[in-house]
Amino acid sequence: AECRVIKHNPQCSCLSGYTGDPFAGCSLIPQIQPTEGPRTPCDPSPCGANAVCKERNGAGSCTCLPEYFGDPYTGCRPECVINNDCDRSKACVNNKCTDPCPGTCGLNAECRVVNHAPTCSCIPGYSGEPFKACVLREPVVVEETKNPCEPSPCGPNSICKAVRNHAVCTCQPNFIGSPPTCRPECVVSSECSQDKACMNTKCTDPCPGTCGLNARCQVVNHNPICSCPQGFSGDPFNRCLKIEISTTPAPTVEPCTPSPCGPYSQCRAVGSTPACSCLSNYIGSPPNCRPECTINAECASNLACINEKCADPCRGSCGVSSECRVVNHNAVCTCPIGYIGDASSVCSPAPVATTERTPDRFDPCFPSPCGANADCQNKNGIGACSCLPGFQGDPYAGCRRECESNQDCATALACIGFKCVDPCIGTCGAGAECQVANHIPICSCPAGFTGDPFFSCRQDAPQPIPRPSEPCLPSPCGPNSMCRTVNQQAVCSCMPSFIGSPPNCRPECIVSSECPLDRACINQKCADPCPNTCGRHAQCTVKNHNPICACPQGYTGDPFSQCQLIPPAPPAPTAEPISCTPSPCGPNSQCQIVNNQIACSCLPNYIGAPPSCRPECVISSECPSQFACINQRCRDPCPGSCGANANCHVQNHVPICSCDDGYTGDPFTFCSPVPQTTTTPRPLDPCNPSPCGPNAVCRDGGLCECIPEYSGNPYEACRPECVLNAECPRDKACIRNKCIDPCPGTCGQNAQCDVINHIPTCSCLQGNTGDPFTSCRPIPQDTPISKNPCSPSPCGPNSQCQAPNNAAVCSCLAGFIGSPPSCRPECILSSECLQTQSCVNNKCTDPCLGSCGLNAKCLVINHSPICSCPPGQTGDPFRSCYPIPLPPPTAAPPTDPCQPSPCGPNSQCLASPGGQPSCSCLAGYIGAPPNCRPECIINPDCPTTQACINNKCTDPCPGTCGLNTQCSVISHAVSCTCLPGYTGNAFVQCIEQKQEVLNPCEPSPCGSNAICSQRNGAGSCACIQDYLGNPYEGCRPECVLSSDCPTDKACVRNKCEDPCPGVCGSNAQCAVLNHIPTCHCLPGFIGNPFTSCSHPPPQPPITEATVADPCSPSPCGPNSVCRTVNDQAVCSCEKDFSGAPLIVDLNVL
Repeated sequence: AECRVIKHNPQCSCLSGYTGDPFAGCSLIPQIQPTEGPRTPCDPSPCGANAVCKERNGAGSCTCLPEYFGDPYTGCRPECVINNDCDRSKACVNNKCTDPCPGTCGLNAECRVVNHAPTCSCIPGYSGEPFKACVLREPVVVEETKNPCEPSPCGPNSICKAVRNHAVCTCQPNFIGSPPTCRPECVVSSECSQDKACMNTKCTDPCPGTCGLNARCQVVNHNPICSCPQGFSGDPFNRCLKIEISTTPAPTVEPCTPSPCGPYSQCRAVGSTPACSCLSNYIGSPPNCRPECTINAECASNLACINEKCADPCRGSCGVSSECRVVNHNAVCTCPIGYIGDASSVCSPAPVATTERTPDRFDPCFPSPCGANADCQNKNGIGACSCLPGFQGDPYAGCRRECESNQDCATALACIGFKCVDPCIGTCGAGAECQVANHIPICSCPAGFTGDPFFSCRQDAPQPIPRPSEPCLPSPCGPNSMCRTVNQQAVCSCMPSFIGSPPNCRPECIVSSECPLDRACINQKCADPCPNTCGRHAQCTVKNHNPICACPQGYTGDPFSQCQLIPPAPPAPTAEPISCTPSPCGPNSQCQIVNNQIACSCLPNYIGAPPSCRPECVISSECPSQFACINQRCRDPCPGSCGANANCHVQNHVPICSCDDGYTGDPFTFCSPVPQTTTTPRPLDPCNPSPCGPNAVCRDGGLCECIPEYSGNPYEACRPECVLNAECPRDKACIRNKCIDPCPGTCGQNAQCDVINHIPTCSCLQGNTGDPFTSCRPIPQDTPISKNPCSPSPCGPNSQCQAPNNAAVCSCLAGFIGSPPSCRPECILSSECLQTQSCVNNKCTDPCLGSCGLNAKCLVINHSPICSCPPGQTGDPFRSCYPIPLPPPTAAPPTDPCQPSPCGPNSQCLASPGGQPSCSCLAGYIGAPPNCRPECIINPDCPTTQACINNKCTDPCPGTCGLNTQCSVISHAVSCTCLPGYTGNAFVQCIEQKQEVLNPCEPSPCGSNAICSQRNGAGSCACIQDYLGNPYEGCRPECVLSSDCPTDKACVRNKCEDPCPGVCGSNAQCAVLNHIPTCHCLPGFIGNPFTSCSHPPPQPPITEATVADPCSPSPCGPNSVCRTVNDQAVCSCEKDFSGAPLIVDLNVL
């Protein structure tokens, strides 16, 4: 378009050969082949720009488009282009004359429009920066030596210096004007030149970082306009692609192919002419359809640009019980009168003091002179304000985080965890390039590479020439798409759960900044982060994509675990000493008395400030993309996630596993060397070589499918349903790579289970008390009133209560974590531990100890111990590994493909008719060759209602409990309790309970296997000898099954002991493998290690004529027999023995 100034006003018009809206963008007039038809008065149109022609009674009538004015026969223009087109009390914003005041001034400030520009000033009685916030003016104390700058006469946004007892005023840096009217360079874009926009009170170029790759940007009336340059097409806000010129032009049949309408538009064929219109939610007219906004400056001051829409930024921005006001596109949160706290998380009612506070002397911090999110400290009688950790700004006016939304950051950064960071780190796949466009990371494969840029880019392979009968081979649709053949043509569509259009199909979101403020990007979906995130009875709100948990009014406790009703406070004495009991610091904090004052601070590993201390993270989207939220900490999710010979990289919080070069297999379990084959690929076989990724199979026609129980893009890689908890819904946990309900078999009797952020939380049913992880019992109704504040204990299960100064002080028992009344074991499920640990006996421990056989190596993958023989050795890694025997020097070339077996341990090999080995796991083993393994090694390999017994997941109850008892399995462990009306040792026998005279020990207040002793008329409980636990809940032996012990111990008479003493014979050594003692002869000895080992007898020299017997001496080990078959030793177990015969390498003896 060209511009001419006529009577001070700019007049825009399209150049010759171009058409469109000259105030937004002109495009080439499409060349349409003339066709003979009836003449119409509107073709060609007699109307000017921004006008439409309608036929009325054979004549053309022109009218201006909506919101345009002027002569439709010469040209219509918007209501305004520059401020001078409006009244001086209005400003030209987005071609409309509007009031620039709404959302411009700060709190307690008033706005006036002077010559189109908004001017802010504090209301009477207030002072400060009117563009941010005005605070109540403090009364001036007249002193003898008066400082001319106190109070400052210079006005807001100024600096006052005392020179020769006179005040000298200057404006602060980055402010213009002269005191007392210093002001920012701009408040609204209409104060800037037409090619600039007002961003962060500066007139700057809005183009950098706004448009996509290969796109050009032009500023029109303060707004950035993105378009693809000549020779390119696509979405200019994401990426423009070079138009490929076909060497074999085809006649144009469909007028909408290719579409002449431009981006964000739809094309409909009306006869042989294309009819264009903008898509819903987009403005303008084709080919210049665009989002409503791309930067804040395109919206009114009381709105912000959120997801390309001018919307109220207050939604989901402020905390519970807080108030929100929009100032210059930003949401400003404040606590209402009578409330205190962090307005960005939760405001709580201000405590009402029983007596008026009368400071000993003058206290400069009472009342506090500091603004929001600032702290006041008394330094030598002067109140000094400083911003709280994680906040910045002027502590006297109010501190704010570095960012609350993307618009607070540069366009090349995104607001993640209230910090402006590069969103590209850990977002795109391997080998992909990342570019940030308007805060959103755009992933693409570089030139010469292809694939899914959100997963992996690989070098272009020579593409076979598409066959006419199969236009989808190779697929022209791009990544994350599907190709179907319809009428011998390829029809492309995006895969389910992907958006966009081929070849640019992408997930709904990669980072949370692509979602509305009240949603978070969870597993590439914009979802509500609240469900199952906060504790019981807590309420959840979403602020800037993050879930904020808070106890509702009338409740207290840790909102991330459980909120309880506030008990009625006892009548306070008139003079109450300063005390931390009860603590005024809120949950997840510690209280200390320093210099006779209460000092609150957050506990280690918690962030924020009391009373709003919170974990570092609750969901993974609160962490940088290269970390995941594990146990409420942002950690690297790679350790323990991938199998042997695999490498790991983190992409968008999720560990991505791939086999090392030269290896193949399932990278989430085990990668083995690629076998050397000499088979020549069959010609025209689309599955050879396979086009599929790992864990996928190739079907007829080259179609790839994921193997059972795996999902994903089969052409890139398939993966298990989950590796981390964060990949599951928050009411599920990742157990053995499946998202399942973690509650069954977790809680005790009469307890209920709630899943909070993947972790099962147990609590007693109403009317019951006790340890919900073992057993809850009814609360006695006739409990005598006790003066002891610890009787009954208010501390909850797994805690201890002490009563100093006649007040109950609660703490968790040793070995339990959390805070009363929510003390809990360190873990219930393995998914609560690091990937390299497993939950054994409610402790996160290394599961490798005693799990693998002799000389075997152990690797923990996804909480489970994986045993394998080291390089150069073979055997069963769950029993013993030994060096691979060298073949005889004159051995004939093998004719049996199963000799030696390529299938690995615990497998069988069968020769197929084609001479190829066919491998399968032996009965009772799971997995796939060469990685056949027992069903379980440790208890966490089984469901919580079963235990690992003899490498099988079975019910441990049968034969465990005594008479008149009932048995339940809680977290793999057997729990025996007497039937109602019976008492005694539930692991031996329960007898009928007799009613006796009143006695504090009858009925016994103790749990099972505990005795009650009468002391001073009260009953005291203690566990019986050799039993452990809480005597008031129930004691149990150290072990019932061997699986209750570490893997290098066995359960002997309910004790975890070393099973080796007295088991092996002379000259033999003993090792414990998974609770079972295993005997081996010492080096240089042979025989039965369970009876006696001796030196081997001297062997006569073998002459060339002598035929060697492969069974003399026997290489088969104890309790086995050796048979000679085809001059080979074949080992098998003796009668009444089972297992795999130990192969002994005679060369090392």
